[in-house]
Formats: sequence, C-alpha cells, structure tokens
Amino acid sequence: MSDDQPSTLDYAAGKSRSSRKKSIPVLLTGSVIAVGPTILLWKMVSYLFVVPLICGGFIIGLGYHGRASSQPRMRMASILTVTLLALLGGIGPLVLIWYLESPGPPIRLIFPSGFVGRWKFILDKENGQAWTKQNGRYVIPVPSTGDVRVRSLAPLTQWHSESAQYTDGTSIPAAGALAGPAIALHGGGYVGKANEIFIWGYLGTQAGCDAERRIMEEP
Repeated sequence: MSDDQPSTLDYAAGKSRSSRKKSIPVLLTGSVIAVGPTILLWKMVSYLFVVPLICGGFIIGLGYHGRASSQPRMRMASILTVTLLALLGGIGPLVLIWYLESPGPPIRLIFPSGFVGRWKFILDKENGQAWTKQNGRYVIPVPSTGDVRVRSLAPLTQWHSESAQYTDGTSIPAAGALAGPAIALHGGGYVGKANEIFIWGYLGTQAGCDAERRIMEEP
C-alpha cells in the first residue's frame, strides 16, 4: 500500500468525524428542547415540564450515538423520530395548556323547582347523553335524582363559566356571590372510583356542601 493511499483506519476515522459533524444539529436540537420549554413550564408551575426534558434527552441520545444520520437505511426514520420528539417536547405541552385554559362554552344547569342537594355528572360513554349547544352554550336539565349521565366530561374539565336556574325560571346564585346560609350553586370536584367516574357539585347552603364534601372524601 502506497503512502498516498488512505488506510482502512484513516477511512474509518474520517467516517466517524463526518458522523459526529452530522450529529451536531441533532445535539443542538435536543439541548434546546430539553432546556427552553422545560424552564418555561417549570416557571409556569406545570408538571408537564418533564415532557420536553425527556424528549430532549432522547434526541440528545440519538445525536450522541450518531444514529440520527450515520446509517443510510435508518436516516429517514431517525429524522422523523427527531422531528416528532421535537414537536412533542417543544410544542405539545404548550398546546395542551392552551387548550385546557382556553374558555369553553358556558354551561347552564336547569334544576327542578325546590331542588336541594348533591348533583353529579357521571361518565357513561355508552348510554350517556351527548353535549348539545343552545345559543352557544350547553343547557343541561338536572333530574330530581341529581344524576346526569354524559358521554364525556371534557366540557366540565375545560375552563368554563357555569350558571343555574330552576325550571320556573328563577336564577340560582353562585356560591361566591352570597354570604351566610343562602341557597347557592357550589362546585364540588372530580371523583374517580373503580365503578364510577363523575364530577359533582352541590345546590344548597355552605354547611350542606361541606357535609357532602366529607362524604365524597371518604375512602
């Protein structure tokens, strides 16, 4: 072998350097995803900060091992993987937060006249009623049992305004609008049990709502 011909070791070393150079954009992408969105979500006090942290770590791992561009047959799959991880880590959590915090349609509850007690929306994907809008808002009649079966709880988990009235048209004030033992609409919370998932509330006094909350919090 002549001195001017590259050896096998020189060829391998050159290929390794080329692979490392091609991995630099992947490493930079992973670093940006792992640092930028993570800090932003951390300052927003959101547990979603782990999503860009994990996605960025995977991208850095791909770049460090040179698998993002060194193997021709896997090049396209690696590029797609890096792209999807970057979108998931960089944009996914922010889109989810925007969706959850953007206001949904208002909800109007219609109670039987004289109703007092606990009411709840029970998740029933097969037999529950669909959410339908009337003049841009959901109008839901609540039966005397207080139980409303719905196919989805999504309209309740998304931020929304909520109001109520009796069937005779009398408006029901929200709990924060009145002081003392007045009848008002109280928010309850989310309950997930083995046989039932629901979101509940209470129509009545603050004392009655507190008593119902203690019952709901029992194991």
